[in-house]
Amino acid sequence: PYGTGLLIFGISIALYTAFGGFRASVLNDALQGLVMLLGTVLLLAGIIYKAGGLSAAVTTLRTIDPNLVSPHGADNILTGPFMAAFWVLVCFGVIGLPHTAVRCISYKDSKAVHRGIVLGTIVMAILMFGMHLAGALGRAIIPDLTIPDQVIPTLMITVLPPVAAGIFLAAPMAAIMSTINAQLLQSSATIVKDLYLNLFPEQIKQEKKLSRISSYSTLFLGALLLLAAWHPPEMIIWLNLLAFGGLQAVFLWPLVLGLYWEKANAYGAISSMLVGAASYTLLATFNIHLLGFHPIVPSLLLSLLAFGVGNMVGNKQIQQTTVPQ
Repeated sequence: PYGTGLLIFGISIALYTAFGGFRASVLNDALQGLVMLLGTVLLLAGIIYKAGGLSAAVTTLRTIDPNLVSPHGADNILTGPFMAAFWVLVCFGVIGLPHTAVRCISYKDSKAVHRGIVLGTIVMAILMFGMHLAGALGRAIIPDLTIPDQVIPTLMITVLPPVAAGIFLAAPMAAIMSTINAQLLQSSATIVKDLYLNLFPEQIKQEKKLSRISSYSTLFLGALLLLAAWHPPEMIIWLNLLAFGGLQAVFLWPLVLGLYWEKANAYGAISSMLVGAASYTLLATFNIHLLGFHPIVPSLLLSLLAFGVGNMVGNKQIQQTTVPQ
């Protein structure tokens, strides 16, 4: 039952994140990544085998709807603006997600970074290509699925032996878990470091107390997530992308330019965050698609412009207030 699965899923994430911290989260991500990788390969191979081969699968898709094997997709959904938005939301823009950025800057040495770039590119290529292709070819096996979030689990149950399906249903779950534990860590760190220590800076030496507050914050946020997930929408990916877009509109340029542009200042960062948040909220709320683009594209352009303008104003302010020695 969904409720039982959700409780096991949510409680386990909350517990290991709250009491294991960053190390537990990273170790879990590494193991879950292996499960995702193996599950993707097995699922794709199972679908191709069940469909009678790649050629037969494509022929079946063409019979159902010729557009399913065309560059523009069913109902011509894959337009230029749509693909540009997809590229920004789930590729380039991911740089701006705080919980992802934390992982990217938590490395041992430069050798580990370079190795991670190569391995990460290979793994992500296999996961993204494999899962998307599995979903597309799966239509040849189960043509009447109407709820998109059920496509991968249903295909696994259909094309894999029961034991294998039970094990590798963990693959999509692992993808969700790795995102949730990263966001829980980021949220509890925000509560402790950005809020509590700003209000009570003298508490910085109370390590045990801070650790306890962090654990309780994680457990509390985990409980809220369980409540929010109890009655999910039919296609949670849109809710997910909406949230990702909001985070990217606010944090992308402050993170990227703050790290790599030595002249960046707080005025530019704050201007970018405010304009990004406001523009994305308005465009997404009223479903406005400028030139056919998803709200994330114009929001990022506006927030970049705001960063530049705010930065210039900030530089003038700094020059005016600097007293020559």
